Amino acid sequence: MGRLQINEEPQGRLVPIFAGEQGLASTALIYELAQMAAKNGDNVLIIDCDEDRILRGLNITVPATLADVLADKAKISDAKTVMPGGMMTICSAGCAPLEQLLGILAAISLSHDWVFVLPPSGCTPAHIRLAVAADSSVLLFHGSGDRFMRAYWMLDAIRTRAPKCDPLFVTQGPECEAAESYEMLEATIRDFLGAPPPLAAMIADHDIKRTACTAILNALENAALAQKAA
Repeated sequence: MGRLQINEEPQGRLVPIFAGEQGLASTALIYELAQMAAKNGDNVLIIDCDEDRILRGLNITVPATLADVLADKAKISDAKTVMPGGMMTICSAGCAPLEQLLGILAAISLSHDWVFVLPPSGCTPAHIRLAVAADSSVLLFHGSGDRFMRAYWMLDAIRTRAPKCDPLFVTQGPECEAAESYEMLEATIRDFLGAPPPLAAMIADHDIKRTACTAILNALENAALAQKAA
């Protein structure tokens, strides 16, 4: 971490941040991770595939979208917008569904150190294909009640397609609930799916601490290196 990327080949890490359900802090998490990576000197792009949630939250208007690129109405460079502060760029998927974006996401990632993708919440075949294509990924789930089962179902779907493409888990909610929830998820996975993926961090509902972002970013980097070495 903290590298200066001048005159180096881009690392080309494609990293989706999956959310098991609506209402989780995936938008805030992806922004904080991207900002931290950019401050470390990395070339960072955010791709908003969830109805422009990030763009609307930051009040950013883009001149073109990836849907325009796919329709040959714009170039990829036209769809990239520099974010406030000048440290990162962002793209909107526009009206293009996730399943149509998989090829262009992989291509775009080759010219950046980090490409963080915000897909819609849920688990569809397109989500699973994106998880398989990614260099590493995060699966965010809430720690209250039995909501951890959404993470179990998505992991089950990913392992059915690609057993070696596990996401990193991040729990959201009060620390006591999040820790207990992961223990239950870990036990359920161990009983039915085998060894569980690691828990990268726990985040509060309304506060993502720097230490959590550092842990997640380090874990993502290690996972991406392991994926490429496999």
